[in-house]
Amino acid sequence: MNNDVNYLINKIVNSIDKSWNKNEIIRYVYISLGKELCKDVKFFYSLDKKMEDYSYTFDSLRELYEPKNVETYKVICKSAAMVLKSIFDRLGIESSLIKTVSGNPFIDKESFELLTVYHWFICVSGEKDKKYFMTLVPDLMNIQFNLPTEHFANNIEYKREVDGMIVQVYEGEEIKASIMSDEEIKLIDEKIGYIKPYYITDDNGNRKKVSEYDDVFFKYMLDFIRKDGYMFERAYDTDFFKNALSFKIDGKCIEEYLNSGEIDDAKIELWLDYLKDMVNDQFDINDKEYRDSIGKINGLRSYIKDKKYRKYGIVLGRLAMSFVDSKYKINDDGFCSTEYIKNKFEYLFPLMFGCNDNDNLPITSKFKGFGEKLDFVDLVLENMFIELKEKNANRGLKYDPRETLIRNRIQRFSIYDKVNDNYKILFSIDKSNNYYFFDPVSGVFKEVKNLLSFISEGFIIISDELRRKMRQIEDIDDVRSTMEV
Repeated sequence: MNNDVNYLINKIVNSIDKSWNKNEIIRYVYISLGKELCKDVKFFYSLDKKMEDYSYTFDSLRELYEPKNVETYKVICKSAAMVLKSIFDRLGIESSLIKTVSGNPFIDKESFELLTVYHWFICVSGEKDKKYFMTLVPDLMNIQFNLPTEHFANNIEYKREVDGMIVQVYEGEEIKASIMSDEEIKLIDEKIGYIKPYYITDDNGNRKKVSEYDDVFFKYMLDFIRKDGYMFERAYDTDFFKNALSFKIDGKCIEEYLNSGEIDDAKIELWLDYLKDMVNDQFDINDKEYRDSIGKINGLRSYIKDKKYRKYGIVLGRLAMSFVDSKYKINDDGFCSTEYIKNKFEYLFPLMFGCNDNDNLPITSKFKGFGEKLDFVDLVLENMFIELKEKNANRGLKYDPRETLIRNRIQRFSIYDKVNDNYKILFSIDKSNNYYFFDPVSGVFKEVKNLLSFISEGFIIISDELRRKMRQIEDIDDVRSTMEV
């Protein structure tokens, strides 16, 4: 191994706490290594012949897959397992590399040589000689964001059913591996410092220890989504909400007046009547939405009287939701239109990822490699659009069974920037010709008006689907040019 990887191995080995038991050491090694490595996406893009002249040569692919020494922090499942084993060997912990039975064959189009790529993982012996499986590469994103891991000490079946047949999954004899519970792993993570415990005080003054992963981002986002945070944001942009807040009593805007402490009920009624007039202008008095809006206005009266101003603000926001343009809403029957997804994506994506901020890097800057950034983007979109999993949300649409439900509605395409030697992402909603560009390094996010002019010779398109789309656009432009002539 080269000095860089040797340095990393030495650093991890020398930072082991002698008081830790074997399970704690194994977990520490897994986490520490995962913080530094990244998936070699170019390896897989080259195998699929998607990188044009920038692909690894066949000899390079073979060397990366069958290395005598691991010489880079960019890894595939096999080389990651090899580094893990090297560390465990240094620590005197028994481990072995495990190879799957089935693999993916790739033939070099020039030499016609065959390279079959198998999936590799590792089996390590912990406390009481229990065997544990672990696969590091798919956990790199989780580790680098300090999330719970999914591929440490989990179950890997020895045999499974494929197309009605029982097939063996990995080579050799079956290993009776053990599984660590989430609670057991959490206790270890607290001890090795992967998560830091802290204390909170409840309403009764009792202190309680809390140990959590850094999934507060997702908890906040899910809470934001489930509590109609997006619709509240849209409601705040309505003329109704702006007019409601700009209404003046004794020369003061309504919020300033309420905070003054001297409230005249008769003057509040003038404001409530003003709100009712706006509702009357918006809805027919026989509409259910009209009745709901009047009910909310009456609710405002009681909240103001009881000085429950937080409740008042929530009710006013919900009242303003009735005035949000229909293009920002889910249909009454639950269907999520292309326009709805497009508008929500345009608004929330840059907000959640911290895009176009000159003072701060985007949230994706936490990750070591492009593969981890892609995994994180997918995870965020899955949480951002939970409504797409509801009944009728995708009614009548055709699905690609190879993709997730979210990816069927929001397409993600990777492109390689030859000038800056890094990868960027394009998005499309419902396979439309409207695209969005995201640079996960700088945080730039913008709509792409003209795909052909945007994708210049400086980019390599990784996605076959995007290539087909561009050819279609080129064909249409050729026809238009002919007609103009």
